[in-house]
Amino acid sequence: SRNKNKNLMKLPTWSGLFRMSLTFLLVTLSFILFKSDSISNALLFYKKIFSISLFSLPELYFLKTVLTAFVLGAAMIIVEWVQRDKEFGLQIDGIKQKHVRWLIYYTIVFVIMFFGVFENNQFIYFNF
Repeated sequence: SRNKNKNLMKLPTWSGLFRMSLTFLLVTLSFILFKSDSISNALLFYKKIFSISLFSLPELYFLKTVLTAFVLGAAMIIVEWVQRDKEFGLQIDGIKQKHVRWLIYYTIVFVIMFFGVFENNQFIYFNF
């Protein structure tokens, strides 16, 4: 059990980190194709992303939003990393205290309700 906990906290190798980053980049860039109205709009978006402005510092008008997204994103990555040997990231059956598990569940529901976007938008796959 002690050896198992030691392996959970083990950081990825450089090649593993590169593969994870590459997968994230490719999936993120492919989302543009699914969200775009047309291929030409997607190509225009790619052109703007990879323009010379990529190497300039961004103007952070919404610093609070950026920090919130960073903190929540980091929390998701940490949970997924720690729980990587489980079938689901939120499989917390190892926590025996029922009140702690329910606190975690209620916190997740609160975060979804607080930060979620619940507009009446058309499902993106209906564009195809």
